[in-house]
Amino acid sequence: MKGRAGVATVALALGLAIPLAVGAGLAVVTLMRSPLDSNTPQEPIIATVGRAERLDTQTATVSWVPASTQVVRTQATGTITQLSLTVGAPLTSGDTVMSVDGAPVVAYVAPAPLYRDIGAGMSGDDVTTAQRLLVTEGHLSRADGEVGQATTRAILEFNKAHGRGDSSTLSVSSLQWVPEGSGAPQEVHVHVGDVIGPQGDLYTTATSGDQIVVTTTAADTDRTLTVGGAKVPLPATVTHITVPTDVTAVREAMAGEPTATATVAATVARQVGTVPASAVVIDDDGTACFFPGVDGNPIQIAAEQGSFGLVDVDPELVGTPVLADPRHTRTDLSCA
Repeated sequence: MKGRAGVATVALALGLAIPLAVGAGLAVVTLMRSPLDSNTPQEPIIATVGRAERLDTQTATVSWVPASTQVVRTQATGTITQLSLTVGAPLTSGDTVMSVDGAPVVAYVAPAPLYRDIGAGMSGDDVTTAQRLLVTEGHLSRADGEVGQATTRAILEFNKAHGRGDSSTLSVSSLQWVPEGSGAPQEVHVHVGDVIGPQGDLYTTATSGDQIVVTTTAADTDRTLTVGGAKVPLPATVTHITVPTDVTAVREAMAGEPTATATVAATVARQVGTVPASAVVIDDDGTACFFPGVDGNPIQIAAEQGSFGLVDVDPELVGTPVLADPRHTRTDLSCA
């Protein structure tokens, strides 16, 4: 009896297994068939243009460029009897830099130093430089590049005020050039009692501050530069950091390395519309578009950016219907 029962059980199992296998095979075949092969047309999928924000984040490289320095020289001759130069103290036009043989030497800030004494009847850019100092000192009302009566009188007043007698000639030895845009003295090379002569080293200064150069293209909008844990502003049209506190923050994040990887992102997000990538059609000539429906006319788009299966479009298109599956539901796919 037991043997007959076993045979019956096996037969029943086989009887059930064969239909199940056939059914499974038919199901697989059905799943493998494309909707285009189906006798039932695929229903169109209509969505709408979405909204998103883009910070346009880019990877960049930052490099530290140390400040360049310059040795500033004197045109005075004699013994230093008093010295006002101090490391870290900026110099401005009209400051007394030192006294040589008891007479003060006055600073003037300019792109280039005077190369000759200034007197009556002279003209030129160097005259303008001298006149600007006289304006700063209150002896002259304006700089016109010519030594007329007003400038001659101003030179005379300047010399009297600085213990240089009744001379109407402005001597370069009574002045000290300070390079325009330079920083405070970093090192002073002279001391009281030193004997100096023309072109003697006076002090060393930085002609530019430390910079962080960013390898990125300039943008029309303000951006934020991130290096490690440091975030600093990168203004529009700028590709380098010069603000001392920002340079210091980035340098600390660079951990002593001359270069580092960074990111640059827009400070204010850019608004865009988005459509599914499956909705975008591109013609042979490169024209891109999407369709608002099965029968709607194409809407041309740039289709140059996007993310995560989406394509960015003009934000004014937000809310517009969009056919998500045009290749399955339209016969005309031309963007013209």
